[in-house]
Amino acid sequence: MKNSQKNIDLSTLRTSCKDNTAVMAKIIKLVLDKAPQQIETLQQAHEIKDQHEVKMIAHKLKSSFRTVGAEGIALSLEKMELKTMELKSSYPPEVDALLSDFVANIDSVYDELMMELEHFEKK
Repeated sequence: MKNSQKNIDLSTLRTSCKDNTAVMAKIIKLVLDKAPQQIETLQQAHEIKDQHEVKMIAHKLKSSFRTVGAEGIALSLEKMELKTMELKSSYPPEVDALLSDFVANIDSVYDELMMELEHFEKK
């Protein structure tokens, strides 16, 4: 893990799953399995400045990461979604920094989710 700061808070997931760790593990695994391809598609859409695609993928990823309590990167994705929502004639320059922030933090979020998943699978 890159830093000691917690990037995830599973309290909402724990409440919505009624503390069922098997269900929580399935949800975390689903996010870990699907997110890498979505992130790659997001980066490709950003490279060609496809505002609509960036908005759609950022929205999906935001929801997924919020579900597993990764509020920090969910917030970056929400800002990215909002910046591209208006579909202006020029691509919003702020998206570069938002995507960079997201990419810079995703590995530590993955690490924490993997640790939680391993913990749940041991139970």
